[in-house]
Order: sequence, then structure tokens, then C-alpha cells
Amino acid sequence: MKTNQNLIIQKEVGESSWFGFSLIVREEYGLSRNELINFLDKNLIEYRPIVTGNFAKQPVIKYLNYDLSQDLKNADYVDRNGLFIGNHQKDIRGKLDLLLKF
Repeated sequence: MKTNQNLIIQKEVGESSWFGFSLIVREEYGLSRNELINFLDKNLIEYRPIVTGNFAKQPVIKYLNYDLSQDLKNADYVDRNGLFIGNHQKDIRGKLDLLLKF
């Protein structure tokens, strides 16, 4: 896939998940994840949250004994700006090419 300056797109490295790939909106370009969600919805491209982000912000954390040794700024960034696009058994290159226009 070509690149898009507005998005950090997961690159295939031979060991990536074949279920899908992640997209992270680059905040420095002034766009938001909500704008990406609207774009995906408009173009009938399904997405899900990235199953990660900042686990320390989840309600279950109050039941765990844990210590944070540092700020979780990268986890916050993924949590705030990331999405997961699933692969499909059909050719979805046309949908993926739309991401270059976001």
C-alpha cells in the first residue's frame, strides 16, 4: 500500500496479523479519529477499536494491584487516535485505496 501523510498505517513485515491492520491518525496534521470514522462510515469501510490502548484507563484496573513506572503517553496516543481495519475474503483494494484520500 502507498502511504498517507495523515495516517500511520501498519506495515506488513512477514509476521503481521492476517486478520487486519491498524491505522493511527497523526495529530500533527490537525485531523481527528472522529473525522477518520466519518470518512470510513461514508465509504462503507468497517473498523473496530484497536484492542489495546491505555489499559490503565479501564474500569477493571481498580481491582488490580499495579504500579506505573512512567507516563503511558504512547498508549494514550493509540487509545485516542487508533482504529483497526479488518481484512476480507474478497478483494478490498478499492476500499484501501480510499484511505490514501483521507
